[in-house]
Amino acid sequence: KGASDVRVAALARAKIDELRAANPAIAFTEIDNSVNYTAGNHTSAMTMLMEGALLTVIVVFLFLRDFRATIISAVALPLSIIPTFWVIEMLGFSMNLVSLLAIILVTGILVDDAIVEIENIVRHMKMGKSPYKASMEAADEIGLAVIAISLTIVAVFAPVSFMGGIAGQYFKQFGLVVAIAVLFSLLVARLVTPMLAAYFLRPHAHREEKDGLLMRAYLRFLSGTIRFRYLTLLAGIGIFALSIWAVRFLPTGFIPFPDEARFVISMELPPGSNLDDTRERTDRLARLIREKVPEVESVLVIGGSNPLGTLEVRRATVIVRLVHKTKRERTQRQIQQATSPLFTQIPDIRAWYVNDRGERELSIIVMGTDERNLSLAVAKLEAEMRQIPGFVNVAASAGLERPEIRVVPKADEAARYGVTTDQ
Repeated sequence: KGASDVRVAALARAKIDELRAANPAIAFTEIDNSVNYTAGNHTSAMTMLMEGALLTVIVVFLFLRDFRATIISAVALPLSIIPTFWVIEMLGFSMNLVSLLAIILVTGILVDDAIVEIENIVRHMKMGKSPYKASMEAADEIGLAVIAISLTIVAVFAPVSFMGGIAGQYFKQFGLVVAIAVLFSLLVARLVTPMLAAYFLRPHAHREEKDGLLMRAYLRFLSGTIRFRYLTLLAGIGIFALSIWAVRFLPTGFIPFPDEARFVISMELPPGSNLDDTRERTDRLARLIREKVPEVESVLVIGGSNPLGTLEVRRATVIVRLVHKTKRERTQRQIQQATSPLFTQIPDIRAWYVNDRGERELSIIVMGTDERNLSLAVAKLEAEMRQIPGFVNVAASAGLERPEIRVVPKADEAARYGVTTDQ
């Protein structure tokens, strides 16, 4: 309990390896798993974290052009991240998509404070001051600004963790992880960076550097904005309004549709169907999917069971695995949209897509105390939803009405002849 699905998969594979070694005459082949997407997200997050850290260090070096100052800035990353992981564990948070997103987002922010400190220290050293004196004076001079930068970020992100509702549960870890990492970054910038600069940097001879082409162009632009400040204000308002207007062209959604290179179809036959009927229909559907969808790698059918594991001969689970997204042009969503019309080519089935928890993309719960009226309301709602463009594979989860034979014994006659109901 408490283990991640990736950990469970690793232990399961280890156990299967033991079985393979103990039974060399039996071939074990992994047909399907639902953890590759999670493992891939973790790998992508770690890769992005490393790339972000490396790019940050490169940019610092290009601007400061001091190898030792760059090393001091780079040290701020692990010194901020490692204590953050410790606090995450203390709070009971896990390494999930939300907490990893927070860490990736905060990668560049973690060196901001150190960069501000070290840049000011280097500036004072170029005035001819010793590293120790430059560190003391520069740190005092810029300390309030560094604290303001960090606390502003905390003030923005920390309240996100205390939102109510379902969204608040998702973002609880996000905001706190960002805030914790930034606070450790502040501690590193105020305590560690000046000390390292004082004893690790080498003194510079006093020199006045000439502004480069980029800096001269920037200063001219800046002086122009100050001279025509009303025009600058109007331009700022115009750009802000344009940004708000442009939001309507952005795709919206709480969680983007994933591309797991795998999707699951739940299939149901009419009441009274037997296992042979289920096998025949699922084989036809699997054959259609293989023929009509070129991106399909494999189709696995689990007959007599729905995705949640409920056993019933007229139900089936169809798991479709796709080639990796780098080897195809269409997204998983586009492939699913192209696959849906194939369901209608198989008679007497109801089929729909579900996730690994057996849930559909949209579910509507209808409740009532009168079973007959409830069934009528659900049937009417289902029929009307089928007429709305955008809804596909609409189906009620309630069981279909089944034919039945009722035998009602004549109690008096049964008692007279001594025949029990069981008999």
